[in-house]
Amino acid sequence: PVVSTQSTGEVEYQGQLEKSKVVLEKVRENIQAQNESYDRILIARRLLNLTTDIYETANAATGPDNTKLKETVDCLRSEFSTDSLIDAVTSSMTSCLSVPLPPFH
Repeated sequence: PVVSTQSTGEVEYQGQLEKSKVVLEKVRENIQAQNESYDRILIARRLLNLTTDIYETANAATGPDNTKLKETVDCLRSEFSTDSLIDAVTSSMTSCLSVPLPPFH
């Protein structure tokens, strides 16, 4: 017969310790997933804010403010420089904005 040097209490403690480690690892994974979701939400909110600024500036009752439009488009292109859709949509905007628009009537 094999003689164990661990008491029943020690074995139970080791088992509980292993279970706790598994639970803590799952909690860590869940927190990491929530952080990633939150980061995506912040990015989406920033994109929405910038595109809303562009829309509102372009459609202002007093006419578009080319300077503000150009600054916002440049900011959008800078902050989302790896997004090919934003690049495609905004690529012609900055050159168009450098030409003064006719007065709004």
